[in-house]
Amino acid sequence: MKSVSGIKNSDNRSVRDIKPNHTKASERDNNSSADGKPPRRSHNKKAATYGLWFIGIVVLLLLFFLFSVLFIKTTVTVTPRTSPISVDSQYTAQSVGSGTSSVDTLNYTVTSVQETRSQPVETTETEYRQKKARGDITIVNEHSQSSLQLVANTRFRSPDGNIYRTQSAVTVPGISNGQPGKATATVVADSPGSSFNIDSGVRLSVPGFAGTPQEGKVYARSKMAIDGGVDSEVPLVETST
Repeated sequence: MKSVSGIKNSDNRSVRDIKPNHTKASERDNNSSADGKPPRRSHNKKAATYGLWFIGIVVLLLLFFLFSVLFIKTTVTVTPRTSPISVDSQYTAQSVGSGTSSVDTLNYTVTSVQETRSQPVETTETEYRQKKARGDITIVNEHSQSSLQLVANTRFRSPDGNIYRTQSAVTVPGISNGQPGKATATVVADSPGSSFNIDSGVRLSVPGFAGTPQEGKVYARSKMAIDGGVDSEVPLVETST
């Protein structure tokens, strides 16, 4: 049997002279570079790098915006404009409802203040006492412009039905300048007892005007507390000298 090495082609080349038909990896890489196109892996790496830079810039801009909004501070200084005013006028003071008011009139009202002080003391004796409640009321005339004459012992009734009587006659002025007429009177409860003690500002009606045009238009309010009424045993307190 003849060896392969003894076979020759017509162009006088032996099988040994034929080189294998494959290229090395380095040659393929060179051929790829020779086409002018970069490797695909390198292109993806650059795109990822650019994406990270873009995201980083966007995050920095968002942080800058948040800090500028959260920590913004504005200081406003206000300086008032002032100018001196000289007043050289005379004014007349008068009680409210006592006359015609004008630009040169200063109206005033009189307010009474009552102060009560107490101190606990020891006592062993008591006595039975009866005393009627007493106090001042303000009578109001909202009925007409004419003055109203009330005789002594005119009755005034509290919301709980207790009766108080004026101690003297009183004249209540009529409506003036749209303001009701007012007068002050002293009243005493019809009967002794603490149930007749009332606070200030309680409205009192006039039973004698029931069913007349004056009903509800002429009334009174307790100016201060009407008190002092007692009908029971009270402790005796010795007065120190």
